[in-house]
Amino acid sequence: MSEQSLHERWRQAALRRWSRLVSRRPGAVLIVALALALLGAGYAAMSLRFESSRNALLADDLPWNQRFIAWRGAFAGESDLYVIVDTRDAAGRASEAAQARAERMVSELAVALARLDAVRDVFWGFDRDDMHPRTMQLQPLDELRAALARMRAAEVVLGSETPAALLEQAMRGAEAASASIEGGGRERAEQVEAFADLIDAFTRRLGVEADQPVDLAALVDGERVAPRATANAAARGGGGDGGGGWRYLRTPNRRFVLIRVVPKENGAAINPAHEAIAAVRAVVDVHRAQHPDVSLGLTGLGAIEHDETAAAMRDSMRASVAAVVLIGTLLVVGFHSFRVPLLLLASLLIGIAWSFGFITLAVGHLQVISVVVTVVLLGLGVAFGIHLASRLELVRHAYADTEDGFADALADTLESTGPGMLTGALTTAAAFATTLLTDFRGVAEMGLIAAAGILLCLLAMCSVFPALLRLLRPGHHHVRRMTARRVHVFDERWVMPFVRRPRATLVVAGLVVLASLGAITQMRFDYNLLALLPRGVESVTWQQRIVEEGELSVYSGVSVVGSMDEARALARRYRALPDVAVEGGLGGVGMLIPRDEARKQAAIVETRQALEPGLAAALAVEAWGARGAGTPSPGPSLKGPEGEDDLLTRAGAMRVALRWGAGRMPEELRPALGRLEASLAELVSTGHALPAAEREARLAALRADYARYRSEMARQIDAALDPSPVRVEDLPAELLRPYVGRGPDGRPLLALEVYPALPAGIGDPLQPAFLGGFVEQLRTVDDEVTGTLVQLYESGQLIWRSYLLAGGIALLAVFVLVWLDFRRLSDAALTLVPVAAGFAATFGVMYLVGARINPANIIVLPLIFGIGVDAGVHVMHRYRQSPLADPPGLAAGTGKGVTLTSLTTIIGFAVLLGASHRGMASLGFVLSTGIALTLLACWMIMPAYLALRRGREARAVG
Repeated sequence: MSEQSLHERWRQAALRRWSRLVSRRPGAVLIVALALALLGAGYAAMSLRFESSRNALLADDLPWNQRFIAWRGAFAGESDLYVIVDTRDAAGRASEAAQARAERMVSELAVALARLDAVRDVFWGFDRDDMHPRTMQLQPLDELRAALARMRAAEVVLGSETPAALLEQAMRGAEAASASIEGGGRERAEQVEAFADLIDAFTRRLGVEADQPVDLAALVDGERVAPRATANAAARGGGGDGGGGWRYLRTPNRRFVLIRVVPKENGAAINPAHEAIAAVRAVVDVHRAQHPDVSLGLTGLGAIEHDETAAAMRDSMRASVAAVVLIGTLLVVGFHSFRVPLLLLASLLIGIAWSFGFITLAVGHLQVISVVVTVVLLGLGVAFGIHLASRLELVRHAYADTEDGFADALADTLESTGPGMLTGALTTAAAFATTLLTDFRGVAEMGLIAAAGILLCLLAMCSVFPALLRLLRPGHHHVRRMTARRVHVFDERWVMPFVRRPRATLVVAGLVVLASLGAITQMRFDYNLLALLPRGVESVTWQQRIVEEGELSVYSGVSVVGSMDEARALARRYRALPDVAVEGGLGGVGMLIPRDEARKQAAIVETRQALEPGLAAALAVEAWGARGAGTPSPGPSLKGPEGEDDLLTRAGAMRVALRWGAGRMPEELRPALGRLEASLAELVSTGHALPAAEREARLAALRADYARYRSEMARQIDAALDPSPVRVEDLPAELLRPYVGRGPDGRPLLALEVYPALPAGIGDPLQPAFLGGFVEQLRTVDDEVTGTLVQLYESGQLIWRSYLLAGGIALLAVFVLVWLDFRRLSDAALTLVPVAAGFAATFGVMYLVGARINPANIIVLPLIFGIGVDAGVHVMHRYRQSPLADPPGLAAGTGKGVTLTSLTTIIGFAVLLGASHRGMASLGFVLSTGIALTLLACWMIMPAYLALRRGREARAVG
């Protein structure tokens, strides 16, 4: 007796003993099965949780992932929520009215959000006065130069101790109206306007009683003297507002206004920010209803993960229900019975309940990938029962219509189909289990869960299903004979044309496979996770809008540094890289390091040197005032006997000089000079209208107010002309909150972001042709660089390598298992032909429809071998048992079983096509297409080849 026959005989004997046990003890089998199912389902209901964090999908012992985790842990803001408000109207038009309407809503909304108990903090902008004047270095160079020119125009104020002295200095020179004005054209006109503003402030001060305090600076536009940086320059994503001191948070192109919401987190919830997200959405909905003409929504990583989790669970539940209905309908049609499908589904649900008990015990959670496990098991698990039912209905009438006859029919069924079922289950489970060799934890967990679930479903179908049949329908009178049925899911006549023309069939199939292999070489891995997020979800929609319409990049590399000096050293090297953006290339604390910092500081130093005499005098007077009246003044006294003639007379003289010289001034300067003349006339008129005593008192008050105004101007200019680099402390703390953190040891840390410049033909930084090279460039500067771009690149590379490895191991493992089953290399190799052809053709179809390989559907590499080989195994078993039957390998119910099981598997994955989660839909498309093409190969390639083989064997014997 050969080793092969011993192997088969032992296996058949074991299956026969099992069938006898189930036939004789169906009640005990069901009691044990139900008890375990209730225990597993109850344990899962109490303890199974959902892991919403994407980073939990990766092993945490990878160096690049550890750096990413450390970065996220050291810096606040990962779970921050962002309310986005569009400043354009419903038609997408920009206008001042729409802008004002959006800003009012933001202010109202921010106040309402701050009152929520679930919210820790709200930040939507800051006052310009909260920024150090030194931050004007962050403005573009041309704007900085204009600001410095305005400061130079203030030299006359700095050098004049009194208002009268100011007018005297302004009148000196060849031309009275231009004596203190530098430059020409528009700048000269602006400076004359600024001087007129100051004269108007003098006039308004004379209109107020002397004993009433007046802030002269509040009457003058301070931006003309010592401006700070606009929010657009001070913060990546900010935007300077037209007037006033308030600056809203904005996207780079200023279209969208942002409100950053810091949630209070509940660590016990699936998503720690769930309560905050729900509360914020409720407030947003109220304001949306109140302002239907303003477009707004909620996004942020916390909101996206929350919505992705909800969408994945919702899609999985809907897909599971749809799969049960569709598979049940298919089974009713296939078996012409309601009883058998119901018993199959009941047995399957028990197997799934066991599986969930295992999931809870072995893993403890589901995540966005493994949440589809129910759908997977519905499609794959029912296949074992279909093979049993297909064979049982074929042989049931050959045995007595008694309980013993049922036992004999079940033994026949298990001996015939059991080896193929066992091999198919082991190969499929082995394919899933190969994912355990990867560092992609999400899919490794999915592989473990699915592998164990498949084996548990096989056990349920081989125990619960026959036990139910034995108790409910042991006879065969309820089984309609195959010949009496009108509807067939498989008809042998469909396959016979391929059997009759085997060579033509194989040539056509070979050409299709070769063309598909060519398409595989053109496929590229898509790193873009945004393309996998759910459709029609608010947080995802708004994330895409601020990227596409707001020009806000969400992808960058990040260097974590300990000081601004270290950040500046890295910034210089990053800016030298060819693929780093020239404008906006650095974010985080990099926004405090302008590209032309040295030129700006040189311009500041030059301006300070020009203003130094007047600035020093003004600051010296202020220092004397601070020491007290008992200390001698280092400069001229402010207490001299200046009367009305000193200011009002000089104002009148200056007015006359302006009128006399106006005709010689450039045309573009005349409106400003006319306004200055009018301001001087108003000052003189107001002063002379006062009684002499009151006039003198108010002029004295004006001198005191002017002294304070001059001192404050000197302080502002002194601070603004500090050429030292901008520090973190110079900006509002909340503005830099996401970029200032602390390490585990309490050491302060700063985040320097680096953004790419995309070359022509590259639509986004995640395209394979760009991403790898950019990351490698970043590593020439900082070999520990992290950030979303680096994480996506490394995880994509990990996934690609892991699945190539897992696919190769799966193919090897499947081949070894089928070889151990058939003990013949040629038979084992032929078993893999349909799945190999289906695998190649799947990528051909993906290429034709424009689908890409992505982190969701790349799981097809190992899985399609394990899932698809099941059909080939059953075909080869049937051929070896009945080599002369037609069609070869698909006779005696095998064709129906293979077709039904393939269809249920296709349904199990195809129901995911309707998922809003595009990653799940992508997985469903690829696997359902792969199994469909594998079934087609089982119908065409294997019968055709087996027909040729049968002919050769017949000729050899003859």
